Amino acid sequence: MGDSEFFRDDYCRTWAAEDGSKQLTIWRDTTREILVTVTAADGTTLASERPTKWIPRTLDGEKPALGAHRLDKLVVELGDPGLGVTYDFYFAVESTDQDDGGGYQWRPVAASDPVGAVCLHPEGGASFWEAVLGPWDDRVEEEWEAVSWIEPLVPYRPTNRNNA
Repeated sequence: MGDSEFFRDDYCRTWAAEDGSKQLTIWRDTTREILVTVTAADGTTLASERPTKWIPRTLDGEKPALGAHRLDKLVVELGDPGLGVTYDFYFAVESTDQDDGGGYQWRPVAASDPVGAVCLHPEGGASFWEAVLGPWDDRVEEEWEAVSWIEPLVPYRPTNRNNA
């Protein structure tokens, strides 16, 4: 589904939410498409084999204010691809030098950064229906209720389970 040519193979692994509530498993299928499964701490599957879209950062070397431009992003489709709610993850490394990081606490991942330093910062994305119908439409409320497990939005860190 997505352009994955800049996606690092070592991102294919299990990532754990910092609060211990969920795990995110990223892997590639036989066609090299990136898929994601999310499970709760008790092992319950919350989202299985969901398609994704990899969006590389667009302003490398500049200092844009929006994370959407300065950080790589993986968009996980939780509903109908292109129409449903998404679970988005920004890939970043904590800045040890604020000047080097553009003045931000989190900087883009460099090719030399070990995967252990990478942190995934999630956000929930609106669906097509929410954009058209508004956030309080019955259809939209049902859609968000079905994916309410994405809250709270806590960062994910890599585990030792590699799925490449």
